[in-house]
Amino acid sequence: AISPAGHRYVMADISHRLFPPTTFEAVFNNICEYIDRLFSIVRPRKLLYMAIDGVAPRAKLNQQRARRFRTSKDNETAEAEEQRLRNQFEMEGKQVLPKQESEVSDSNIITPGTEFMYRLSKKLQSYIRRRIKNDAGWKDVKVILSDANVPGEGEHKIMSFIRQQRTFPEYNPNTRHCLYGLDADLIMLALATHEVHFSILRENVFVQDQKPSCETALESSLHEAETSSAKSRGWFKQVVTVKQNGSFIKKPCQDALPSSESTPETCLHETESSSSKSRGSFNLSKKPYQFLHVWILREYLEIDIEISDPPEKFEVDFERIVDDFIFICFFAGNDFLPHMPTLEIHEGAIDLLIHVYKEEFKNLGGYIVDMQRVDDKNGGYIKLKRVEKFILSIGTYEDKIFKKRSELQERKLRRILSEYADAKDDEEEGLGSELEHSTRNGISALHIGESLFSVNSATMSVGNCTSSGRRQTSIADDSEILKNTKELKEKLKDHIR
Repeated sequence: AISPAGHRYVMADISHRLFPPTTFEAVFNNICEYIDRLFSIVRPRKLLYMAIDGVAPRAKLNQQRARRFRTSKDNETAEAEEQRLRNQFEMEGKQVLPKQESEVSDSNIITPGTEFMYRLSKKLQSYIRRRIKNDAGWKDVKVILSDANVPGEGEHKIMSFIRQQRTFPEYNPNTRHCLYGLDADLIMLALATHEVHFSILRENVFVQDQKPSCETALESSLHEAETSSAKSRGWFKQVVTVKQNGSFIKKPCQDALPSSESTPETCLHETESSSSKSRGSFNLSKKPYQFLHVWILREYLEIDIEISDPPEKFEVDFERIVDDFIFICFFAGNDFLPHMPTLEIHEGAIDLLIHVYKEEFKNLGGYIVDMQRVDDKNGGYIKLKRVEKFILSIGTYEDKIFKKRSELQERKLRRILSEYADAKDDEEEGLGSELEHSTRNGISALHIGESLFSVNSATMSVGNCTSSGRRQTSIADDSEILKNTKELKEKLKDHIR
């Protein structure tokens, strides 16, 4: 069983996830419903801290501006192309569904200073007051809302709050923390706190479900972000939590990974409640949930980054090792720094960084960073000479990495060409046999381009009369309209790609 968390933190990652309702109010209702679900899973007893992204730090502003400008330009291009396709379909006599108007079609509305963020803050304030007044589970919980008017990203505001609490004399070091969010940097931020009882609640992005037919660019990009994850090491113990009669019942998951050792993650799954169906609300994603327990992750790191040959008279401090691990992972890229071109996480970059760090620890002369001196105005907390040695050691693997990539690309290209040639041969054989079969049965075959049209001479006149009458008197049914709309959206997606 999972113990209730003392402190619970929610990032505004939720507001990015609950599209594509077409109105602000529908989005807000889904956000409140989603918070209710997370609250029921975690059951905080002391504090609930909700943080919405405010103005980002200067180091990230350029990236955000470029990304949002690109989103705006892509939306303009997509709208123009959709209108062109609609005009083309109309000229061809193909009926499609009318264009759906939406207040939330542009993901740039989720930006500090917009009307959407202002109304979201007001909605959450009234939601919190209503829950504290009417819900017994909320009455003894202190709730803090840090909206978009407070500068800083949601996760960093939460971490600043935790660090501030640790400075108070009455702070309990055994306080349990639970943070919700999908960002990978949450794991690094949780490790950086050096808090033992820290968990991260997230949806199980390792579940590779079938990609839905997305109606908006936002929903499509969101699905890509969820499903493009690195392979796990099989650490994850699966537990299904089914909601029945308002309570959660834990059951073993059918696709549980067998493991005899402790696992850093526990998976939860919630089924869709009948109440949400009856209200006709948007069908939110019901992926399994995971608790990533940072204290178990720390144990794995202690095993993986064991320094077997330290410098003479050197006492290894695991907390300093954790700080160095967080630092070297920056070379694989984060929100503020570009990654090194040779380091890709899906190619095993983290394992390479750990390997080089362990092998070169003695030559480096010790730790790379000293977080005790992070407030030093002289900036001496990063040992730049050791960083330089570490980067040069990573550089010795560059040739091997680039050669391996080139080999994989050539192999992939050869496979594609081979498959294309086989498909072309099969197509030619199929056309030849079909032509021979048609001739043998007395059917005249007309070969136009790559299409083969067979018309039975005995029924040609009847067929022509029937089809002609149908074209004059019938209107395309709903299935034909849906088919045309799907074709339009597929062409639009191909153009955007």
